[in-house]
Amino acid sequence: MKRTMAALLCAILVFSIAAQPAALASGKTIYILNVVNDGARVRSEPNSDTDNVEGSLKKGTKVFYIAKSGASYKVCSEYGQVGWVYKGYLKYYGAASI
Repeated sequence: MKRTMAALLCAILVFSIAAQPAALASGKTIYILNVVNDGARVRSEPNSDTDNVEGSLKKGTKVFYIAKSGASYKVCSEYGQVGWVYKGYLKYYGAASI
């Protein structure tokens, strides 16, 4: 039940970011990525210079793409965890237009 609620909250977060009037008129696309390395670190900031690890993701976890900064993507996991992950640990899984 907690997993379902976290996923729902994450989806609401992603859609609320994407659902701005201009985005609705243009047909915004939400990208879904797959974690390809077990233990991919989730950081509070996009850089790896500091000790800002907040958790990790298991291989096969699906995440929603939110933003990009350098070599990191800001994502929201299917469990509701939000943070920055190195893009080398992620692979395109699919997309949805809203």
